[in-house]
Amino acid sequence: MFRGGEGTTLDSDVDPNTIRLETERLILRPLREEDAESIYQHVKEYDIAKWTINIPHPYPRDGAIIFIRQSMELLEKGLSYELAIELKPELKIVGVVSFVKVDKRHKNAELGYWIGKPHWNNGIATEASLKILEFGFSELSLERVFAKCFHDNLPSKRVMEKIGMEYEGKFRHEVLREDRYIDMIYFSILKEDWKR
Repeated sequence: MFRGGEGTTLDSDVDPNTIRLETERLILRPLREEDAESIYQHVKEYDIAKWTINIPHPYPRDGAIIFIRQSMELLEKGLSYELAIELKPELKIVGVVSFVKVDKRHKNAELGYWIGKPHWNNGIATEASLKILEFGFSELSLERVFAKCFHDNLPSKRVMEKIGMEYEGKFRHEVLREDRYIDMIYFSILKEDWKR
């Protein structure tokens, strides 16, 4: 799940244990081990896995706890910021939004997200993505954030457009998923574009 390559950490005073981003409807916070069951219940659904590169189907029962522990380690090192998306007021987890492949030298990161199927088409991915972009540009001092999705994942493409990202291009046959090659489309946003 949203597993980025080894990068370098950013020069930032952000204490990963105190990250809490809030919008009108959402709270974004670091993953905790007790989130494993909620995450498992969402990602075990084929409709989640089929639109992602790294979520397998069927999803293993212990997959969520392994993912969370890896995310916690990478967060401590500043290599990745994978945040639970909690819906107010019940504060139940409805998805994950993240920066992976965080690169200090070039000050960029990859944005990723998934939303549990019962919460699709409610603007949650857009709202969470806008908030983590604000965090990335203001707190992490990122210069560029990019995102990618399967060429036929129109809802994800729309999220990228709504948050102000620009289309950069298509990488043909970049991913092999379920015995077929899939084209990926890339989008990005620069700090100067975010400020407008």
